Amino acid sequence: MAISASQARDRATALLLHITERPEILSAFLAASGLQPGDLRAMARDGSAQLALLDFLAEEDARLLDVAQSAGMAPRDIMEAQIFLSGPGSHAWAAD
Repeated sequence: MAISASQARDRATALLLHITERPEILSAFLAASGLQPGDLRAMARDGSAQLALLDFLAEEDARLLDVAQSAGMAPRDIMEAQIFLSGPGSHAWAAD
């Protein structure tokens, strides 16, 4: 299923809000990304930061499955958003 830019950003924002309630995942993301807790508000509006979150979640299957389940999403929903925000030429897709 193709998703829109708005849907991809909405999923990323929902996941960001979700991991703020999961301190262990949030801490790991902040450590991996070099972001500070104060950066999270701006991140919700920044497409590249949203992509960084989706990339982080997708790095480990167990983390992806855990977060997807606890956020009420299918892992595919997260991967679709990641692929869309990555843009043409990444993850083996091309623009129509």
